[in-house]
Amino acid sequence: MRIVQSQERVTGAHRHASGQLFGAARGLLSVAADSGQWVVPASHCVWMPPHHIHGLRSHGPFAGWSVYVDEASCGGLPAAPCVMRVSGLLREAVARASGWGDGAP
Repeated sequence: MRIVQSQERVTGAHRHASGQLFGAARGLLSVAADSGQWVVPASHCVWMPPHHIHGLRSHGPFAGWSVYVDEASCGGLPAAPCVMRVSGLLREAVARASGWGDGAP
């Protein structure tokens, strides 16, 4: 899913049944979770495992992306929220998958 906003984006505390990998293509994010807070530049992303409470705020104009991972597929992924560097491969995979539309794998 691609997200583009010309103003600050604020998402209050919430949780998902699925895991979520998200980041900024342009802009800066502050992310708060029950286990910590991070300032995340466009070169990095956040992994949020299923059922973890989190919220975010962008600082100024924002373009970003989000990938949801079914809970059953999260077994081999980190059990705690974390920040990681976005590789070129991940950036291209997310860009390609964002064009698949609803109902895609």
